[in-house]
Amino acid sequence: RAFRSTDCIPIGNENDTVYTDEIKIGDNDNLAAHVAQLCNADLLVILTQVDGLFTGNPERDPDARLLSEVTAEELESAGASAEGASKDGLGTGGFATKIRAVHTAFEHNIPVIVANGRTRNILSRILDGEPHGTLFIPP
Repeated sequence: RAFRSTDCIPIGNENDTVYTDEIKIGDNDNLAAHVAQLCNADLLVILTQVDGLFTGNPERDPDARLLSEVTAEELESAGASAEGASKDGLGTGGFATKIRAVHTAFEHNIPVIVANGRTRNILSRILDGEPHGTLFIPP
């Protein structure tokens, strides 16, 4: 509630905590979804090393295309393409954890955008309404 009254954006990273025995969620995507729920967020933005969710693994499938929007009804089939997404060794769960975080956010009707964190000024651009990444639309 305090976050909303100050118009701040909470940013969390489970890997940077000092003491983790009581708060281990498992990955930053699901941690973010839980924080979004606690803050009653209007939007959850998950930044990653890819542009969003693709129809297949773009590293292996030259025809894979970025999905700009995924509805709750489409989420299960979208999750199937996420299972084949690559892991670069930097994260803990690849795109499948992002799909689980989307499900968690949807429990509180919170839309989610998954976008490339390496894009210059990405948060400002998203908040200004520019379409980036994949928007997951809750039911």
